[in-house]
Amino acid sequence: MYTVQDGLGSVRAEIAANTDITAMGAYEPYGVPMNVEGIYSQPFRFTGEMLDSNALQYHRARYYDAGAAQWASLDPWEGLAGRPMSLNGYSWVEGNTVMNTDPTGRQVPCPARGIEPGSGNFDAGRWGQCEILFDILKSGGTPTWTQVYSCYPCVLDMSLYPTIQAYSEALEQALIDEYATRQAIERAINSFNGYVTPTIPENIFYGDTGYLEGISVGGIISIIGPIGIGGQTGREIVYNFSTFQRSTFSYNGSGGGVPAGGVNAYFGGVEGFVEEFPSKFEGGAFFGQYSGDFTVRPTGIGIPMTIAGGGGAYFFGADGEYPGVSGNTFYAGVGVTPYIIDAGQWTLTYWPQGDRKSYIGPDCRVKIDELRQDILYGNASPIGTPFSSIFLGSARTLAARFAESKAIEFDIKHGGGSCSC
Repeated sequence: MYTVQDGLGSVRAEIAANTDITAMGAYEPYGVPMNVEGIYSQPFRFTGEMLDSNALQYHRARYYDAGAAQWASLDPWEGLAGRPMSLNGYSWVEGNTVMNTDPTGRQVPCPARGIEPGSGNFDAGRWGQCEILFDILKSGGTPTWTQVYSCYPCVLDMSLYPTIQAYSEALEQALIDEYATRQAIERAINSFNGYVTPTIPENIFYGDTGYLEGISVGGIISIIGPIGIGGQTGREIVYNFSTFQRSTFSYNGSGGGVPAGGVNAYFGGVEGFVEEFPSKFEGGAFFGQYSGDFTVRPTGIGIPMTIAGGGGAYFFGADGEYPGVSGNTFYAGVGVTPYIIDAGQWTLTYWPQGDRKSYIGPDCRVKIDELRQDILYGNASPIGTPFSSIFLGSARTLAARFAESKAIEFDIKHGGGSCSC
């Protein structure tokens, strides 16, 4: 007996040794059988997974119910903030039933096989990162967290504390894609397990969020079909609501995608700052964490040849002395461009500038009035008045109110002492 499978691996027919078709059928988008003829002699069905006596499909970590178009239990993987559909712990392949499967029952795999130049799903930005990863493995080197994640973002969740298990799973995908050998990935895993896992000092703990405003300028160097490849530079002011400091950062980098280009003014939130004792007011953790390489994924829309438009971006950092911050920003004014859509991925390198300010007074209390005024009036913000809008004003108001609530918590914990607390 032989099985015939489609592009998703779903069993569409069984053929006997004498070439007679003994069973055949199709599937609705979420896996419900349709137009079935004959009786299958084996249990494998939709996406090639095993069907049990309760009409549920076994996917290792849990069971999938095609009739309900969802999983029978909550996903043990928490999902990624940058992929909102992954946060629904019961949804099947984040709604993309045409392209995705879920063999582990935990997440949608993202193979590199199929995003190469000339393929139907060509992804210039991500493929460039994959080439770097594959070259390192081929030469016997040990890829970093960032290099592995940049190629396989669906496998390795950098929003969680990195583990050797996640690193290994990502490299297993490179083996499945046939871009790495078993010997190469085992060498990398053994080397990585020996020296890369960071040690976070005991006096470091994770804080809360912050607020940022910035302005960026993007330029398209070349266009391959609908894909634009170019550079980006910018400057932003960042408020840290863990240590109540402010600093300006500059950045530049490159990337690719469906381009918008032009000038963007943006604002949004930051998550994952750390506090450092006893040097918390010296900014060591703040500046060390918000420096280095960041990955930025924008999605926006604009009116061609105008500055009217907007969108959002998810970013995360993986370099620096501490685990990187992440967050979501919103931007307005996608620039004078002939393009309508802004979507892609950028790798940007950040470094702190000279503008630094602390809002902690000599009594170890937050100077909230000064902080509130600086946020609301955009003091030292790169955006300035030309890009001010009702949206930016609302964002500043919310940021100031959140800063006030965090200042109360800070004062209760540290106020009244010395600033070496």
